[in-house]
Amino acid sequence: MTLLFIACNNSEQNNLHKTSTDDNKFKLEAERISGTWLTSHYLDQIKEKKSIYAAKYDTELFEVSLDITELLGDTAILYGATEHEGGYMSPICFDPKKNLFVNDSSRKEDGNTTEEFELMIGAEGKLHIHFTKDNKTDIYKKVDDVQTELRSILFSGNYHKPGNEHAKVYEFGFGTDGTLEGFGKRKYYEVAFDFGLGINFDTLILFDKEEHNNWNGADLYKFEFKGDTMLLYPVTSNWDEMEQTVGALKYTLVRSK
Repeated sequence: MTLLFIACNNSEQNNLHKTSTDDNKFKLEAERISGTWLTSHYLDQIKEKKSIYAAKYDTELFEVSLDITELLGDTAILYGATEHEGGYMSPICFDPKKNLFVNDSSRKEDGNTTEEFELMIGAEGKLHIHFTKDNKTDIYKKVDDVQTELRSILFSGNYHKPGNEHAKVYEFGFGTDGTLEGFGKRKYYEVAFDFGLGINFDTLILFDKEEHNNWNGADLYKFEFKGDTMLLYPVTSNWDEMEQTVGALKYTLVRSK
């Protein structure tokens, strides 16, 4: 899978924004497209299906990153990744005639991509990568980071066991920042979005703290959502054989109103 790029007309075009009579347009566009972006179609499916494992995306990349300092200079790169790995790069520059950032084929040494595209912000506030040759547009939503966005969509909130919905003090808590309450020494959680290692189901990973090396030693749960109810099934892991065994239902958690 590759992301591709359009030639700026010549090597001097990297610096055209510096001599443009309307430098504000360049700066505004740089600010608008900067940040981390996730494929919008994928996030929509997660909301609809209440599942990360079942979600698919139809864009070239899973994640796109654009650094504001690079965009305002002469070394701007569009960085991309699939859910499995990064390493996708495309040099870009500002085209003052279009008032858009486009890929820059004059800097082949800085990237590994070859197709023509333009970057723009759509009316809905999302990043559009328009491939001019195929007239295809990939759409991405701006996020803080992958984990924060997935937690926000699925988990964020307070929960009770069935029958305790009206208790004044909630029993379980899931923060968008990964903070966790109600699971004893486990105080931090992440969700799987890169599947493998014998994990072929929606998976919640619980840690003692945010700083951790890997999933070995963490508590894994298969999760399912049925309306406002979360079902958690403990997973027994054999990391030597990359085998995961899902156990019987352990937690039934109802989201607090």
